[in-house]
Amino acid sequence: MEQKEAEKLRSYCMETANLFYVNKFEIALAITTGMRYGEVVGLTWNDIDFKNHTLKINKQYDYQTRSGFKKKKTESSNRIIDVDIKTLDMLKRLKLMQFKLFLNQGYINKHNLVFPNNRHKIPTDNAVPLIRL
Repeated sequence: MEQKEAEKLRSYCMETANLFYVNKFEIALAITTGMRYGEVVGLTWNDIDFKNHTLKINKQYDYQTRSGFKKKKTESSNRIIDVDIKTLDMLKRLKLMQFKLFLNQGYINKHNLVFPNNRHKIPTDNAVPLIRL
């Protein structure tokens, strides 16, 4: 994908993402950071440092079996990366959406995951929507 196409996809995903299409948040984050899908869905709110504009990547989520976290294959793939304000604002928006919906549903996000959908599940990579721009 060319850089211009990636930026167009990122913008589209950031503008249209919601808890029914949480994958769009995931796509935007992956384009921005280069994170692998397991890393994206393994992200917890504790891994996000809004003050210092960073993400800590130190685990991945087994999205295929939904059995929980698993360690990274190598120690060197654990890292802290800088994130731009626009992406952090998108994540803040997601957090607010989740707070409102999950409070109404009486749901507690016990693992503090960033990307559960409206049904409290982490989507598999097969659930990523086909997006035509």
